[in-house]
Amino acid sequence: MYLFLLNMWTMGKVTEEKLKSYYPKYITSEELNRLLAITQNV
Repeated sequence: MYLFLLNMWTMGKVTEEKLKSYYPKYITSEELNRLLAITQNV
């Protein structure tokens, strides 16, 4: 799930709010923080 969200995040297809909604069910807090630290290519 992390890799899928990473792709969606970098392509600008998912918002920060949506990413946060996937924690803790699908990703860990560490993965969430890693994703948010990456800039989006919008």
